[in-house]
Amino acid sequence: MNDKLVNVGFEMGAVSLGLGAFGGTVDLLHACRRGYEAWGGLSGLDQDLAVLRAKLVLQQGLFEQWQRDWYNFAVTNKVSVEKLRLLKEHSRTVEPALDSVRNLIDGMKALRDYAATGQTPTGVDRLKWVANEIESSKKTLNEIESLLAGLYRLLPPRSPNIEAAQIIISMSSQQESSDAVEALLQAESTSAVVSGTLSLRRAEKSLQEDLQSRVDRMKNQPPTPNVLVATARYKVLQPDSISAGFRSFGTLDGKPAVFEWKKYDPSWQGRKGIELRGRVDNLARLLNTDKKPQELLILHCEGYFDSPGESRYGFVFLLPQPSDGNPYSLRSMIDEPALGRLPTLEDRYQLAYSLSLSIAILHTAEWLHKSIRSHNVLFMSQNQRIVWSRPYLVGFEYSRPDKPDESSEKLEQSARFNLYRHPLSQGSPNETYRKLFDYYSFGVMLLEIGMWRSVWKFWREGVSADAFKNELIATASGKLPHFMGVEYAKRR
Repeated sequence: MNDKLVNVGFEMGAVSLGLGAFGGTVDLLHACRRGYEAWGGLSGLDQDLAVLRAKLVLQQGLFEQWQRDWYNFAVTNKVSVEKLRLLKEHSRTVEPALDSVRNLIDGMKALRDYAATGQTPTGVDRLKWVANEIESSKKTLNEIESLLAGLYRLLPPRSPNIEAAQIIISMSSQQESSDAVEALLQAESTSAVVSGTLSLRRAEKSLQEDLQSRVDRMKNQPPTPNVLVATARYKVLQPDSISAGFRSFGTLDGKPAVFEWKKYDPSWQGRKGIELRGRVDNLARLLNTDKKPQELLILHCEGYFDSPGESRYGFVFLLPQPSDGNPYSLRSMIDEPALGRLPTLEDRYQLAYSLSLSIAILHTAEWLHKSIRSHNVLFMSQNQRIVWSRPYLVGFEYSRPDKPDESSEKLEQSARFNLYRHPLSQGSPNETYRKLFDYYSFGVMLLEIGMWRSVWKFWREGVSADAFKNELIATASGKLPHFMGVEYAKRR
């Protein structure tokens, strides 16, 4: 009887406290978002306006994260009903604060119109007016920040790392304002995640400038000695069967190591050969740097070597110690579940978050991974238990800088790999590989993590790439919430 009364009370609460009761708040949220988006769509700005736009872009990202946490959830259990009660209790505080934020954003409309058109109000001195408006907007931003900070304290967002979220948000900024975003993050953040990522990004920029200089001179200069591994130092002992020939295990200076292979055509000469060697060298140095943020979960790259007899380069990564032996891939963990090797629900949530942050940091450093799949996530084992808290992203054989003029190597075409690839990146695509394709691959892997089932189990012979994509989306919408909850399914 008590259980029935609890259920009746829950249902009544869900009906009386539905999100529909917050129509005024939702309208204000949309109005604030429209104001932010108007700024976010601007481009080609000078330094002062670019910094202003960057601040608003960051504000918008965190604001929308807060909105999703508090005004975008289904009423399915007691926890969600409690959230609704809390929102109702604070509605008289939240709505005036949001109304003030909206008015402050609207108050910068004249400056926004100037940024979009270059036109100032008739009859004013242009330089003086712009200077005054920018100075006034700085005060406005401070007032908005103060109001939002109050809201975030009243109803804290669920994001586990606000400054890490800033990294991800900064990726959405347009290219011409990326320097302004970088300057802003560097000036206003003391986070090791932010500073480490920016250091990685600057290191990549420096490496690319050096590579371009070498390519232009058409000279294949020797790479930096500390990332070129001498033959006497390493031993390749056995292939990793799950990787289809792209990875092997062995030792480096007697320590356990993993080797990743990047194949090439031995006929490549001239500019193409120089570009490939330079890209391999730059990637090895980037993954070798000690300036990587700890949240970038990749193995430490000791360097690389050329194996011309097999027409391939080998990247050498040291394996963390202590461990029980060679690492396990996420794919093998999913395909061969065992009682002592099953992650908890919390493990899977943390796994998804850790991998998403690693990919975001890699993209912020302006590199594309191009081989995101469960084969390329490794775990170490200690005392016969999988260390789920430290997944390592591997599989950099096709990685390249995210630049418009960078050549993109053709990916190996096979069914087991194409299952993770966006339809436009399969076969002989006309479109250049881009971040969207990495996001798609990660989405497929998130589905595997959520369902704890290999994507191969969803595939049927003869299904087209587009049809399979739609089937995965349908599975994520229809079945995934039952395994991981609505919030996880919405963020897949």
